[in-house]
Amino acid sequence: RAMHDGSLYFLLFVLVLGILNWQDEMSLLATIIVFAALALGMWLIPLGGNRADAVFDQAPRHQQRRMMFVFGALMLAILLVAPQFMGLYIANVFNLIALYTMMGIGLNVMIGFTGLLDLGYVASFAIGAYTLGVLTTPNVLTCGGVHPDDIPFDQLEQVCTGTLTFWQAWPFCVIVSAFTGMMLGVPVLGLRGDYLAIVTLGFGEITNRIINSNAARPLLGGAQGISPIPTPEL
Repeated sequence: RAMHDGSLYFLLFVLVLGILNWQDEMSLLATIIVFAALALGMWLIPLGGNRADAVFDQAPRHQQRRMMFVFGALMLAILLVAPQFMGLYIANVFNLIALYTMMGIGLNVMIGFTGLLDLGYVASFAIGAYTLGVLTTPNVLTCGGVHPDDIPFDQLEQVCTGTLTFWQAWPFCVIVSAFTGMMLGVPVLGLRGDYLAIVTLGFGEITNRIINSNAARPLLGGAQGISPIPTPEL
């Protein structure tokens, strides 16, 4: 029921966004169509969910696995097509939702499953993100020790040969983030409760101070951050 209802509610939401983008505003026609679509969906989707729940429970195990696979493939296809209906702003909002969802899942693994109160978890997220920014933009690391401001603009690509694309850089981001997490985690595994919270909170604050410091500004950009970071391209 949850997969059935959730996917159809998502499709209904995408349909509503498509109607609003088509009309460019909440016009009278868009209001009528949206109201009718929502009312119909709210009435029919739960009924279909009950039916889907009963069919799934009665299906053999291999058919249940096949249903899960088909559902996952359909949802992936929908997510690839949905931005065409959402527009740039809504797509960016969904990107942020996905990012914070990943953070929530990771924090649930740390606190929910292990019971360890880690208040510096966001530092690992920041380290992975800044690793991507450093590896994909011109800086003293990717330009062979030379600051990009000292390089003529027309020679930037020739000098900064260490710049990577998103797809080349993201495995290094995972490795660096995981390695720093292990460096902190192994020494403090014996701590519990408030002591662990204080140590991890300190790690998060140290990471924040280093990122915003003037000493690391040539590499990390200081308070202004790293910009512009190139977007992934398929």
